[in-house]
Amino acid sequence: MSHLPTRKEIIVRNASDLSGTLSSTVVYLVDGVIDMGTTSITVPSTGLNILGLGFGISSLTSTENNYTMFVDTGTAGNLFLSDLEITTSGTSSKVFDLDNQGNGAAMDANTVNFNSCTSLGELDEYRQLLMRNIGVFSCTDGLTLIGNWIGGARIETTLIRNFGSGTFIKAGTGLVINTRFLSDTNMDGQTNAQFSNISAANIATDGGFELINANFNGVTNPLPNIIGSSVKARFRNNQGLRNTYVGARWVITGETTTTIAGANTPVKLAGTTTYADEQWFSHSTNNAFVYDSTNRIEVKVSGNISLTGGTGDQINAIVRQYDSSAAGYVDLEESGTVTMNASGRAENISFIAFAILDENDRIEIWIENKTDADDVTALLKGVVSVEERAS
Repeated sequence: MSHLPTRKEIIVRNASDLSGTLSSTVVYLVDGVIDMGTTSITVPSTGLNILGLGFGISSLTSTENNYTMFVDTGTAGNLFLSDLEITTSGTSSKVFDLDNQGNGAAMDANTVNFNSCTSLGELDEYRQLLMRNIGVFSCTDGLTLIGNWIGGARIETTLIRNFGSGTFIKAGTGLVINTRFLSDTNMDGQTNAQFSNISAANIATDGGFELINANFNGVTNPLPNIIGSSVKARFRNNQGLRNTYVGARWVITGETTTTIAGANTPVKLAGTTTYADEQWFSHSTNNAFVYDSTNRIEVKVSGNISLTGGTGDQINAIVRQYDSSAAGYVDLEESGTVTMNASGRAENISFIAFAILDENDRIEIWIENKTDADDVTALLKGVVSVEERAS
């Protein structure tokens, strides 16, 4: 006697097909536009899969007030949504109210349109959020992430239109993203909307908030709580948002004589240095770029300064790295000697060096008189910069 295989697909044609206790071992296939009314979909702790047949064919919708489409009875597991449209347009209604309670589950939405939703709702302490090929059209407010996320969020190929003054991704109570948040969202032309109110405090890892190839043209303030220069940010190739340019520069704004102890004895270049455009870098004193991130990077150091000194003296500039972990200096590159002419006449000296930096490493410029112990002075407007090497 033959046996039919266990059914792995349930066709959804009415709200009742998604009510009550649902199975984690089948796919619920949405066939048509399903008016959910007041019926919520309970996501079991073991997970739920809902699949549609594409836009214009498969839809879950409710116009009821105070309605939530996806709920749990204590702990929600994985939720996988694909190839359908979702609407929750009633007053005080929302799409999600799910708490995974730190059990390592994921919420994935692949090829899903959210249409006229009052709110996308809340996700609490999931491992990760993955949204791919997403449309958010005429919604009022976005999705709140709550608690400790041991993974992160990836929101790609996402289009947001007619979002009003809402915030698409919001930081809820105790939010910590422990790996990274990555997006290439297209939200242009949404003047009063915000993409996210996440702050640096919500991102555990340096460079963990990545926006790459995103478009926020016409959005007044897409990220009110974090900027591209933050050590937690990595913004690249975006429109309508300043990108992250890891590096810094200083300019000599006050002349101070550098005291030379003796011939062939390098000393740190003296003078007042005014810093600008410090991104992932800071300073605590003159002539010292301090690297602030835990992410190792490769940088290029370049500079041009003018010096005065003793007639005929041979002067050499040295780019030095203070290695914080080893508590010692490493010579990176020398400029080569420049001969001082008549006393008081300035001579230019240029240099380029490359370095690999770890947190709290420093870049400094040192000077060496290879002839005698005559002192040297760096003149105003000399400039040195450090910048991340292109990869």
